[in-house]
Amino acid sequence: MPLPSRSRRRQPMSASTAGRLVLLCGVLAVLAGCMQQPARPDLTSVEPQMRTEAAAPAPQAGVRVNTPLPEPQADPVPAPEIDSIEVGAGTLERRELPPLRNDMVVILPHADGSAGAIVVTYDEGEVVLNEPYAAALIEGPAKVRTIVRKPEQVRREFAAALAALPKPPMKFIVYFDYNSDQLDTESERQIERVFAELSLRPAPEISVIGHTDTKGSAGFNDRLSLQRAQTVRDELARRGIAPDLMTISGRGERELLVPTEDQVVEPRNRRVEIDVR
Repeated sequence: MPLPSRSRRRQPMSASTAGRLVLLCGVLAVLAGCMQQPARPDLTSVEPQMRTEAAAPAPQAGVRVNTPLPEPQADPVPAPEIDSIEVGAGTLERRELPPLRNDMVVILPHADGSAGAIVVTYDEGEVVLNEPYAAALIEGPAKVRTIVRKPEQVRREFAAALAALPKPPMKFIVYFDYNSDQLDTESERQIERVFAELSLRPAPEISVIGHTDTKGSAGFNDRLSLQRAQTVRDELARRGIAPDLMTISGRGERELLVPTEDQVVEPRNRRVEIDVR
């Protein structure tokens, strides 16, 4: 026989009972917080920090320690160029001054010691140089004075310019036996001196011109004079002078060094002239 079920009816909680229950829960929560142990700090991370702080000097009382960081170095800015400056009611402009000059003009003597003439003109007039080693010293647009230099001073002060000058022209004369294109004894030695001079010139211009006296026919003397010029050219080429530096010609009896009548034997007219530039 089934037993009858017993039902229990839950009674509602009163307000006072609920309040006491909330208060009890709050007290338990406070007690649990007080009993909780604080976390132990990590000594490995604190200890270096303590050492660092201990090493730093303590600031004095009333003094603020503030070490500024170094500012980055900037590239120097060039000062701007000023073309003009405002001054009161006007403008001060920048003007380029003419450069100071220190030029010198010197007249050199000829081989015989004589001198020509040089005219140096400038703003205020002119200066004439007409004696060996006379000089005009140009010190400015309107300042020129004349002086005389010594030869050794000119050689020292103008050494580079003098070395660059071409050598002055020279002329050599060699003579020949009668009715022949054979050099005489003295002229064979002269050829050596000619070659030595030509060796000092980097690119000489050599003109070889043959001549005769009036003995014989004009046609014969024309051919003989050319043969004499060819002899001199061959002698110089044999010693090392390039043939393309030499030009040859024959004048026969038309340009006598010593004027004579026709059919006259004159040793000084049997010659070859060597012009070197």
